[in-house]
Amino acid sequence: MGKASPTVLSMTILALIFIGCGKSEPVSSPTVTVDPAKLQLFGTLPDVMASSTNPVTEEKVALGRMLYYETRLSRSHQISCNSCHMLDKYGVDGQPTSDGHKGRTGNRNSPTVYNA
Repeated sequence: MGKASPTVLSMTILALIFIGCGKSEPVSSPTVTVDPAKLQLFGTLPDVMASSTNPVTEEKVALGRMLYYETRLSRSHQISCNSCHMLDKYGVDGQPTSDGHKGRTGNRNSPTVYNA
């Protein structure tokens, strides 16, 4: 038997991962009690995270916005970041699990992207 190419191995591993997605039962989250006094430890986030080595520019913001809504980055050319992390719905889609490529679902929901 000959050697398999790295591409074939990578595709096989990805296929096994996708086949396994959605087969496990969803895990329920434990109930968490939040102490309001402990929340006081966290401050408010700044409007801009300044960086001397990578400053925010209008061009970078426009590029990021364009890429976030770009469906051509997905395999099917039908899914963008905003498909699951809807900015008009607080950065989530509200589904137990999000539809992925070919409508496949995994076993996790799409977390919010706000403050990411």
